[in-house]
Amino acid sequence: MFYRTPLGWLQLRHRPMRLVVAICGVMFANLLMFMQFGFLGSLIQTTVQLQSHLIGDIVISSTSGRQLQGIGTVPRRRLLQSLAVPGVRDMTEVYSGLIDWINPTTGKTANLTVIGIDPEVPVFLDPDIDAQRFKLRTLGSALMDRRARGDWSAVIRSVEAGGVLTTEISGRQARVEGLFSMGATFGADGTLIVSRETFLSFTGARSAGAVSFGLVRLAPGVDPGATVEALRTVLAYEDTKVETMAEFLASHKRFLAQDSPVSFVFRTGAFIGLLVGAAIVYQILYADVNEHMSEYAMLKSLGYSHGYLLGVVCEQAAILAVLGYLPSLAAAAAVYAVVAKATALPLVLTFDRAANVFALTCLMCAVSGALATRRLRAADPADIF
Repeated sequence: MFYRTPLGWLQLRHRPMRLVVAICGVMFANLLMFMQFGFLGSLIQTTVQLQSHLIGDIVISSTSGRQLQGIGTVPRRRLLQSLAVPGVRDMTEVYSGLIDWINPTTGKTANLTVIGIDPEVPVFLDPDIDAQRFKLRTLGSALMDRRARGDWSAVIRSVEAGGVLTTEISGRQARVEGLFSMGATFGADGTLIVSRETFLSFTGARSAGAVSFGLVRLAPGVDPGATVEALRTVLAYEDTKVETMAEFLASHKRFLAQDSPVSFVFRTGAFIGLLVGAAIVYQILYADVNEHMSEYAMLKSLGYSHGYLLGVVCEQAAILAVLGYLPSLAAAAAVYAVVAKATALPLVLTFDRAANVFALTCLMCAVSGALATRRLRAADPADIF
């Protein structure tokens, strides 16, 4: 293309409206892929964002648990057994569940993930949470997520001003005494952190012996892999799973990315966008090749090879890929910002995602161009005489 007359570009430019339609088709396909991959990435990130803030070397959880909202429970006696394993320094229980909380200022109901912890033990890496955990010693006290979905501005202003917001959860009095930043997820509008006793009072049907998961911390210098194997030997029960923190997070991400129905829906949406874009580009290129069959036949009669003609069509496909991708990248960044503000979900246009969509765009246009070039085989120099 750089050492000859750019026939592909000249032919595309010759029909401006057709070129605009082709670019819009590629843009639509790209934007659809950007949104589907963005929602999938946001699903994975938000579902493990709380777990990634936990302090622990090893996690003991239920074999039925796949994500925080449906993590299941493990008997507390299993966790206490872990303390007898050499190398284990301490263990703390974490309770997790969902509650409905009516916003006292707007009257709207919010679905929050409530986490019950021991206020005397550091559980979160977030220094903002760790510095306020002493406030949870009083029954009914809670720390609230300032980035929860919905209008919580009045609540946040009141607490930031040094006040304590009193409200009611599950028929019991609750006091919001502090704030932290976590963010909404697909399954909950935000997070509420309370003590174990407060958690059990809010979720009356929950037994203290049914723990969501346990965080095990090891003594300095102890090999986590060897300790995990020792714990698996001691806790060899069908309902109990022992993993390092890295394995715990990876298994949750893997389930969301590969096995969950939601991820299948998002991937299917991206694939449909790819098919739609390929069909539009194919129609444009095919129509252009068909319209210029006599010109292609003349080039053949002048001695130009079939490969040269294929290069012209491939040039058109590459131009459409680039011209369609650049505006879709800008549009995706704008849509991400709007959706993130409306849903409180972390939709971020990462370099990896942009590179992946560009690669799929090139593949889409290349396949469409390859299919359109089949028509060139019928370009016969005899047709022009």
